[in-house]
This record gives sequence, C-alpha cells and structure tokens, in this order.
Amino acid sequence: MKNICEVYPDAVKAHTCQLWFKRFKDGNCDMSDKSHIGRQPTLNDDLLNETIVSDPHQSTRDLVQKLNVLCSAIHKHLKQIEKTYKERIWTPHEAMFEDQTQCPTICS
Repeated sequence: MKNICEVYPDAVKAHTCQLWFKRFKDGNCDMSDKSHIGRQPTLNDDLLNETIVSDPHQSTRDLVQKLNVLCSAIHKHLKQIEKTYKERIWTPHEAMFEDQTQCPTICS
C-alpha cells in the first residue's frame, strides 16, 4: 500500500487503499460500484422548472415535499435555472432592465 501511494501520490488516499486491501483479503473482489444507502434522488432542472411554472407561488418547502429531494438540492438547482423567490412568486433571477438603471440612483 505504501508503495502505491508513493508511486501515485494523488491517485488514491491511504485510507481508501486500506479499505480495498481489507475487502480483497476477506475474499470480496467485486469492483462494481454499489449504490449508496441514503443517497437522495437527483433533481432534473426541467422538472423543477415545470413544477415552478405550474404553480409559481410554491415555497421552497413545498418544492422539497413535492419533489422528494433535499432543500440544498432545490436551492442549487434554482440557482442553475436562475430563479429567485420575490414577493411570494418565482421569477427570473436576473434584474430587470429598469432595476439595473436605478441601481446607481438607489446606491447613492
């Protein structure tokens, strides 16, 4: 194990090597990736967008319950599809043109 980590220092962590050696020593040579227990289902941006369009007044909590994913996943994907929750409705994240022209006035 030490030799592997010396030859390929960034390839794998020492702890991972130890787990592999233990598995092989126990006779388990199965290299397939097993499903992870408790992994949340993935969220499709199109599905999220359709859900928001069908009812733009849904809260993040409503979306979590409806789509059965973590709140952090909802937030991540909302950012990807550039949606934000303003005045209890989902809107495009980018500022509207008139808002951009008012920014210098408001800031000063």
